[in-house]
Amino acid sequence: MPNKHVVIQYAGEIEKICEPLVKKTPIKTFSFCRNYRDGYTLLSEDGKWAEEYINKGYQSCIREECNWFHMCDYQLWDAANQPKISEKFERFNQDLVKLGYSKGITIYEKQPDHLIMYDFATNSDPKSTEFLLSNIDYFKNFIFYFKEKIHCNRDLTKAFYKKYSFAEEPVTKNIDLTATQKPLKVNKYYLLDDQCSFSKKEMDISRLVALGQTSKQIAKNLNNSFRTIENHLVNIKNKAQCENLSELREKLWSSDIFRMYMSIESDTFT
Repeated sequence: MPNKHVVIQYAGEIEKICEPLVKKTPIKTFSFCRNYRDGYTLLSEDGKWAEEYINKGYQSCIREECNWFHMCDYQLWDAANQPKISEKFERFNQDLVKLGYSKGITIYEKQPDHLIMYDFATNSDPKSTEFLLSNIDYFKNFIFYFKEKIHCNRDLTKAFYKKYSFAEEPVTKNIDLTATQKPLKVNKYYLLDDQCSFSKKEMDISRLVALGQTSKQIAKNLNNSFRTIENHLVNIKNKAQCENLSELREKLWSSDIFRMYMSIESDTFT
């Protein structure tokens, strides 16, 4: 009996990683795909959809999608209004609509010998497009978190790099494991809502504020002067519309988005 495809075998583990995203935002599902000329790697958090995807032979749609939609860094898509590339691709999009994954955004990460696609799918709500466009940096943050979590687990790391041919036979060719380590550049961090963005430095300071640290403690931990931290805190409090650290701390912890970031960093940031 052939081994299960990794997208089916590890769907439960990927689902756990995606809990902060799926439970706290309008995103309904997330998938990762690495597309080569002669094969692909695929992981998804929806086990039932993954099994249907493999059984119906939708793997070839990866290649078709890649040929059409990788001209930019990201691509908004609507499964109900995709170009008629092929009959299989049309059936694939019809199944997405049936599952409630009608709209989404794919963020591309281009490498010398392959293209990585991170798919974030949501429903057909009229506000979906606005949500997707206003949270691109938020999704980039999640991609960083996703890769960090993958590489903390040996089995998931192997699955992350397991290459299949489009005929569904595992490819024995060695894969350069450093090829996908190029980080995505994130410009903004949304700690409170999708309108209030913070810089990387402001995000680091906000985390320490939430953990109860004083300005002096934060300055010591981040190797900055007290005055520098105080200036940053003025900007942070203005953005969050808070008068003091106590009010800021309370507002941060009341935000589902901020709690997601804290859970993301809990293993590496103290």
